[in-house]
Amino acid sequence: MRPDITFIKGQGSSKRVGAGQDYISGLIFYTASLPSGFTTTANIKQMFSIVDAENAGIKSDYSDGTKAAGTYLITAAGTTGDSVTLKFTEPRGVSVVLGSYSKLSTDTTVSLVGDGLAAAINAGTKTHGYTAVNTAGSVAITARPGLGIYPNSGTPFSATLSAGATLAGTLTQFTGGVASKQAIWHYHIAEYFRGNPNSSLYVGFFPVPSTYTFSEITLLQSFANGTIRQVGIYKDSAAYASGDLTAIDGIIKTYNDAKHKPLSALYAGDMKAVADITQVSDLTLLTANKVSSIIGQDGGAFGNLLFLNRQIVYSVIVIRY
Repeated sequence: MRPDITFIKGQGSSKRVGAGQDYISGLIFYTASLPSGFTTTANIKQMFSIVDAENAGIKSDYSDGTKAAGTYLITAAGTTGDSVTLKFTEPRGVSVVLGSYSKLSTDTTVSLVGDGLAAAINAGTKTHGYTAVNTAGSVAITARPGLGIYPNSGTPFSATLSAGATLAGTLTQFTGGVASKQAIWHYHIAEYFRGNPNSSLYVGFFPVPSTYTFSEITLLQSFANGTIRQVGIYKDSAAYASGDLTAIDGIIKTYNDAKHKPLSALYAGDMKAVADITQVSDLTLLTANKVSSIIGQDGGAFGNLLFLNRQIVYSVIVIRY
């Protein structure tokens, strides 16, 4: 009689990896707030899939962000049949109807009209993600997850009244949105494994330095026992600088190549202040041949959306071996 075979299910993500070590890469992030699976003394982890990143607390649910909020203050209840429609223009011009409400004969106060409007918005939450709370006619509206800082500027929030309506209100634009950093980290790691499914990635989180020396490259390479062949450096806390390329090149050549731990680097700095390509330094004569400068991303897909909601680094590091 053959013995039974028992399958034990878990959250592991073991899979076949490539031969040799060319498939081994690294990513360096700078932050003051670590994902839940990292600590100041255990700030580097080896990953084999996006599942490993998620199990280490790097989520794409925007839970580390802050949703922006705006208000519509009803100042006059109006007459029966008057209606108000609230809209929000999201990134890339997508117009979202948050809710529409027509005054009933029983709505004798601004507070009752506010109750109806808030209920109309909340009825659509499953579709558009926005929520509302009414307090005495002041309808406070919270943005959906993922919009980050986008609602904080411009006039994306609007109100439209029916023709001839005496119902009236004062609209206050959204403020207070804070972008999720985890969503950006998750995207970089997911893109890496999308392009290199049978690979290994060392992910390191380091404090934001007062001066960038990029010594973290050597720390990451040493943790990986010299096996990393290419490393991505995501510097989103300070502006892109051509001098960074020289510094990175020097770290690699002096503390890695010369120590028989060779690798190359991809560098992405904060490009939000760059209006056009003519403002980027000419690197023609630069001799930093161990590092490449990354200044692009997808033109209209998820990476672009993250940029609009974050408005910091205009670049996506995708390492392929």
